[in-house]
Amino acid sequence: MATPKGMRCINFKLGAGEGIWVYSNGDGIHLQIRKDVPTEEDVASPSFKLAVKLQPADALKLAGELLTVAGTMLGKK
Repeated sequence: MATPKGMRCINFKLGAGEGIWVYSNGDGIHLQIRKDVPTEEDVASPSFKLAVKLQPADALKLAGELLTVAGTMLGKK
C-alpha cells in the first residue's frame, strides 16, 4: 500500500509477512496491523489487515502500556 499523500509512515516488520504500520498527519494517527495474504504454496495460512484511528491521548496510553510491559519483561532477564 502506498502512503497516503501528506501522511508520515513508519513500519515495524515483526516477522515474515507481518508488521505494524503507523500513519500520521495533523488530523490523526492510524495504526495498521498486517499479515500477508497466503500464497499458492500455503493457502491455509491466515492473513489479515486491521486499521484503527487513534486519538492522541489513546496513542500515549498505548505507548505507556507497551513501555511498562516491555520494561517489566526485560527486567526479568
